[in-house]
Order: sequence, then C-alpha cells, then structure tokens
Amino acid sequence: MFYFFSKALKILITPEFYFYVFALFMLIFVCRKKYYKYLRLTVLMFLLFFFTVTSPLSVYLYKIWITSVDGDLSPVTNVFLENEIKHLQAAVILSGDGIQKDLKSGQYFYKEAFRRFAEGLRLLQSGKVDYLIISRGNNLLLSKGLLNEGDSFISWMKDIGVFEKIKDKVLLVDDVLNTYDEAKKTTELMISKKIKNFYIVTDIHHMKRAYLIFKKQSADRGLSKEMIATAYPVITFATTDNSDNNKILWSYFLRWKVENCKYLFYVSNEILGIIAYKLKGYL
Repeated sequence: MFYFFSKALKILITPEFYFYVFALFMLIFVCRKKYYKYLRLTVLMFLLFFFTVTSPLSVYLYKIWITSVDGDLSPVTNVFLENEIKHLQAAVILSGDGIQKDLKSGQYFYKEAFRRFAEGLRLLQSGKVDYLIISRGNNLLLSKGLLNEGDSFISWMKDIGVFEKIKDKVLLVDDVLNTYDEAKKTTELMISKKIKNFYIVTDIHHMKRAYLIFKKQSADRGLSKEMIATAYPVITFATTDNSDNNKILWSYFLRWKVENCKYLFYVSNEILGIIAYKLKGYL
C-alpha cells in the first residue's frame, strides 16, 4: 500500500502536475461564467504552491531531515573519505528502479538510484567489501519487455566486462516488494552466508529508514551484537573540495528552481514511510 501511495505522492508534489490541473480549471472558468469569481483564488493558490515547493525552503527541510541523526546511526552528512572506508564483508545495494534493460533493443534505462549501484560496485572493485548483494527489485509494476533491476545490473556489468571477474562475489536476492521485504530477505541471505558486517548503500535521504529496518531485522533474530550494519550514504550534489570535514555545500541550492520540489518529495515520502512502517511493526 505504501508503495502505491509513494508513487501518488511523487505526482502530487510535482509542479508540472498542477500546470495541467490549472489548465483544466481555466478551461472550466472560461466555459462557464458563473465560475469566474473562483478564478482569482485558483490562480493565487497555484502560484503560492508553485513558489513554495520550488523555493530553497524545500532544500532546507531536506537538510534538516538528513542531518537529524538518531542514536548509533553515524552522521550521514559527511562524505566518506577514501581512507576512512573500512573493510567489511558485504555491501548491500538497496533497490530503487535504478537500471532497467529493454529486452528487445538491449538499451539500458537509468534513474537516479543507479548511483547506488555505481558506489556499491566501486566498493567491491576497490577491495573494501568481499561481496555485493543486490535484489531483483519490485517487479509489480515492471513494464512488459523490461528486465528487472538486479538482472539488468548484472547484464550491464557483463557488457562492460567486469562481471566474469566478480561473479562469485555477487549475491542476488529474489523479487522484493519494498525496503522492509528487501531487508528481511537480505538478512536471511547474509545469515546463510555467515556475513556479520556490511554496508547499507542507499541514497542519503533513504538511509535513516533503511538503517532502522535492518537493525530491527537483526534484533528480531537476536543478532543485534553479531550482525552490524554501517551506513554508506550516496550523495549526488556538490560538496566542498578542501573542507576538513567535507561538508555538503548547500549554497549551490539557495535559489528557486523546479528541481527543488523533489527534495520536498524525498522528505515527505520518508516521513510517511517511517510512520507506516512503525504502524506495521517493521521498525
């Protein structure tokens, strides 16, 4: 249920959606004179919404979200320096429709979540982890003719010539419905492979919910002390080059732009996700 609600929320927060809604209302007002009195109010509401979601306020709320860290979850606002990445047994790349392959043409389609796969592969290739764990993702809404996320990534690695060298180190989890289902099945796989420490590789805004879910999975099995998760946040925006702590450079975002609305979506989606998961007992 939360999966479908998340997709609906993404549409509702996107300003472009309201351009079509606004155009529909304008058509109604033009066709029916009795609705003219509502025209001004509709225009004002639309402009207020548009300038709010595209303002730096959305980015500021996003910053508050990713810097509000709970307890033992290490601060994810610092970008890892290469010499700070310790060796762990595995990197768990959480799915997010990052890559899909068209079976007919062989073309790959990439989304923002592909950066998780890029970072996970880099961890394996640089010797920071022994195993790479990926899943086939949520295939519930997978379009006909497209290969699932996990198998698409494996196919992509074959195409660039790296898979044969690491195929014994890539572990594949079957279809998953959501982050909870993925954490559950991944934890079961890691127990069978005797993997006791691992990185969670996901976007920085998704890290809090993902970390808490994996922590709960370990606790439910009485393995809180034996199975240790470490946050490995993936960040895509500008950072300072010479800062001692390599903090995120937020000045880049201090302006109005349509792209800012996605940060509001990220925050809203994660807050609602945590609420929904707590109500279901997943956290």
